[in-house]
Amino acid sequence: MSLRSRWKSGEAIPLLPDQIYIVKYPRRHLMTKSYYVYIITNSRNTVLYIGVTSNITARIFQHKNKLVSSFSSKYNLDKLVYYEMFEDINMAIEREKQIKAGNRKKKIDLIKKFNPDWKDLYSFVL
Repeated sequence: MSLRSRWKSGEAIPLLPDQIYIVKYPRRHLMTKSYYVYIITNSRNTVLYIGVTSNITARIFQHKNKLVSSFSSKYNLDKLVYYEMFEDINMAIEREKQIKAGNRKKKIDLIKKFNPDWKDLYSFVL
């Protein structure tokens, strides 16, 4: 029987016989949940939408493929131009509200500071 097949969560496993031991835990214990605040726009950068999600890849895919009837599908918003990551959903929601409360110039300045060329950042979150 291999060492891997005998492994149980939290057990110490030798890296090499008579040497250093490590304790392995299932991956779910090592990963924290991430939440994202994002801004999407249309091809001409004239309309902005600010949202919050726990799965930015799936959410932007939905926007790009117009899988839900929403503001973003109505105005052809499919270009991710800004995002921030948080480990706490409450902080993400607070940041979303803060960005939404700002005027258009503040939103544009935020995007330009993060993404000066207004490129689609979707490939960076895949």
